Amino acid sequence: MSQELQEISVSDNPRLQSPPPSVASKGTSAILAFLQLFLDAESSNQLWLGRLELTIIPPDISQLSKVSLFDATCNNIKALPFDIGTWASLQSLQELRLSHNPISSLPVSISKLAQLRVMLLDHCDLRDVPAEYYVLSQLNVLNLDSNPKLSQPPTEILTQGLDTVRRLWNDLLQVPRLFLECIFLKHVLIVFPVSGRWICLVFAGNEAEENQRREAVDEMWLCCSARFLQ
Repeated sequence: MSQELQEISVSDNPRLQSPPPSVASKGTSAILAFLQLFLDAESSNQLWLGRLELTIIPPDISQLSKVSLFDATCNNIKALPFDIGTWASLQSLQELRLSHNPISSLPVSISKLAQLRVMLLDHCDLRDVPAEYYVLSQLNVLNLDSNPKLSQPPTEILTQGLDTVRRLWNDLLQVPRLFLECIFLKHVLIVFPVSGRWICLVFAGNEAEENQRREAVDEMWLCCSARFLQ
């Protein structure tokens, strides 16, 4: 980074995403330090963006195709990029560390990280983890501790280890997509196989409000996971 540059002004750029507002608002030195992190990542293949008060994942990350470790712990990130392109470009990523962020949902597109071995998502605000992550065959560490709202996978499954979680994900991927459409109806009867067993779900009730749809999905998970707890 040039030693002659003394001031960078990025004010009045409402669409600016990189550097993010939490960094840009701190002035030139903070902006230069942020840009230096990306320059360092090109040589070390590790991007460290922890404790920067970030609210989003900087789009620049998609340009670092050789990065093997990405750390954005202890920020204020509530949502991750859902577009496939962002994650598909990170084909060398092996460690994804997002602990201590108020993340409430995870994009299915993370399943494109074929080399991912470690995913740290403890102390977040997650409600579920996509079953599509079953295809992450290299994944051997998945930390979901201290996610009080997490219902899928159930805690009982998580305590039995990642292999058991994978079996559950595999079962869920076999559930007909029609189920996800049917739960919006008032009266639903669904029968589907789970690892050789037939399970019948019946939903009969009032208007399908958001909380009722959530309860229906939770019930599906409980039925699918029941065989692991016998």
